[in-house]
Amino acid sequence: TFHYNTVSVLLLSVSLYLFTKAYQHKCVKWMFAAGIALGITLFARSVNLALTPLLLLPLIHFNEMALKTRISFTTAHIIGFAIGILSILCLLWGTGQITYFYDGLNEAFCFFFTDKSDFTSTHTSGNIVWSYLISWKNVVAQLIALLLICAAYVYSSHLQPNIGRLLKVLSIISLFVLAYTSLAYITLLTVCLLIVGIAMRNHNVPRDIIPAVAYAIIGTLLLPIGSDMGMTRIFNHIAQLLIFPTAICAVQIKSATVHKLLPYCYASIAFSAVGYFIFFPYEEEKPRWSLTTKTIDKTLNVYTDSDKAACYNNIIDKILTYGHDVPTLLMGSQNSELYYATGKLPFTTSTQATTYNGEILPKQLAKQELFYKHLPIVVFLKKNQSKNEIQAQKELRPWLAKKRYVCVYEDSDLIIYKSNYKTSL
Repeated sequence: TFHYNTVSVLLLSVSLYLFTKAYQHKCVKWMFAAGIALGITLFARSVNLALTPLLLLPLIHFNEMALKTRISFTTAHIIGFAIGILSILCLLWGTGQITYFYDGLNEAFCFFFTDKSDFTSTHTSGNIVWSYLISWKNVVAQLIALLLICAAYVYSSHLQPNIGRLLKVLSIISLFVLAYTSLAYITLLTVCLLIVGIAMRNHNVPRDIIPAVAYAIIGTLLLPIGSDMGMTRIFNHIAQLLIFPTAICAVQIKSATVHKLLPYCYASIAFSAVGYFIFFPYEEEKPRWSLTTKTIDKTLNVYTDSDKAACYNNIIDKILTYGHDVPTLLMGSQNSELYYATGKLPFTTSTQATTYNGEILPKQLAKQELFYKHLPIVVFLKKNQSKNEIQAQKELRPWLAKKRYVCVYEDSDLIIYKSNYKTSL
């Protein structure tokens, strides 16, 4: 199935293609279609509303056209965007799904000024946008360092041979040290931005593809705004998506010196990634081979650090021990892999504990009790639980009391509940 990020990138790519066609053929209809595709991205992920600045790109980057023409292209882009939104809204309204979209926007942004306490997991509540912008200081700092190293490498060709070779070697060593002491995705991101910057500054990129490159880069930088996937994953996504416009710019650069430097940049990225993968796994200070442990064969056949493996093995063992006579499991956390690892059926229709909340949870539990005609073993994990998981456990407790659940086992990793209630269904 499509993940919402996959659909977002797909629709953004369609919009980029149509945007490029509009520029190349000087056709307003293509721009109108690009706006429709961009408008539909809002329904793949509510926070894609952050992409709206792309609507103004025809006005800014179609420099060869008259101002009146640029305004008409921008207007067509905006109208297409609005029609894309309205068409899907009509579809949602006709199928009775409009309420879910309304709730989604509220959960993402509290758009409609409802009580924010109703949406404790909103994207705005954790200052995610501000955190994203602040996180760019690390990228800017590394970009400045990379610029200085590249400038030294280029300058070395203007010095006496011996001094020039020494400076060149020192520059390459500095590049690898910088990459190794940083994160691989940050190194990739700064190299991409540097290549794009060089190509644009030297006017190497042909005029007819500059708008497309600008659209791709700005869209990539705007796409993560408001996302709650965490800064590490956000910058990973940005670095990966920037590879494509960067590749276009890299082949256009005419400087021989820059082309000699690029392989070292690529090698430094690989060096950084492999180095961290081997010597600093799991954010530890020991090499991978001294930390990696395999969890239980055939049930959860994955490698992780030794502490997590021990924790997983303990949890799986205790669930199998105390739940041997119960075929279903209800987790008060989002560790969906434990259903597979223990061979238990999920009691609810979703394996994610935070899917159901408020009045939905009791209805879902009653429906599933009617379906299974028995009650599940209930497990709450203790370590590294998010606020949403803690809230899910809190909302489950009244139901546990009603169904006469008692704690049958507890340790530092988990709590297991079983019911003495005999269902009459």
